[in-house]
Amino acid sequence: MTYSYPKDSDGITIETLAKASPEIQKAVMRQWFFENYENPVESTPYDSEEGGYVYIWGGPYYASEELGAEFSGIVPDGVIEELAAELSSESVEWSGIPEYEAPDDYFVDATQSNVDPRTTAKEGLAKIQSLLATKVSIELELHMFRLLYVNVVTCLEAYLFDTFLNHVMNDEQLKKRLVKTSPEFADKKVRLSDIFERFENMDKELRDYLFSLLWHDLGRVKHLYEGVFQIEFPDISKLAKAVRNRHDIVHRNGKTKNATEVILNKENVEDLIREGEVFIDGIEQLINPF
Repeated sequence: MTYSYPKDSDGITIETLAKASPEIQKAVMRQWFFENYENPVESTPYDSEEGGYVYIWGGPYYASEELGAEFSGIVPDGVIEELAAELSSESVEWSGIPEYEAPDDYFVDATQSNVDPRTTAKEGLAKIQSLLATKVSIELELHMFRLLYVNVVTCLEAYLFDTFLNHVMNDEQLKKRLVKTSPEFADKKVRLSDIFERFENMDKELRDYLFSLLWHDLGRVKHLYEGVFQIEFPDISKLAKAVRNRHDIVHRNGKTKNATEVILNKENVEDLIREGEVFIDGIEQLINPF
């Protein structure tokens, strides 16, 4: 087995690592750690109401436990504990690395061909409203309302993504703002020898980055919209609660993490549809000048 080592493209074997200096051992362990874990602030959704991260990528993980499980018996315990302390000072808890699939060409083309996200979203919301008139048995009503409620959130998520992608990828000034205002790009170092190749591939890198985001993470989306479009994002407090409900429905089969059942009715879905329409109109009024 070989571990990545920043100063050697061939990596370093377990045997060599065991005999290496503490500085090299720490460098290798740090590289391994960041290949497998990240600070939850980077990509993990945060539930502000319940006051904690929702570890959809696995976790929470603890540096001392993960480093110990991987390197105990190879690297001295004191060196492991020293690095674990350094990492824990950055974040006590860690998330697994997000597992994103690169968008295929069909999905990219379908998204970028949606040149009128507002109309698409409004039509989707209207269809959900029509489906609310469907008569089902009392036993199935709650399940139907949950499905339609989640579908409203999905419409809004798709609207936010399609709108942002189509505006930014067709405007050089907005691309520059995205790079300047997003920590993912602002903090990256580029070697001078790589600058032209990096520039040539920038559109693909920006596109892949936008496809990788969770567009129901409204806090992050708010930051993106405000930084790139230089606007004050509409109030998201009501929609944030809807996103929490969506998470409980999709990931916990309709229960909160305290095992409380999420109860929804027709009026809840209708209220969310109206809130979604107001939200979409608010965004459109702010970014139309672009």
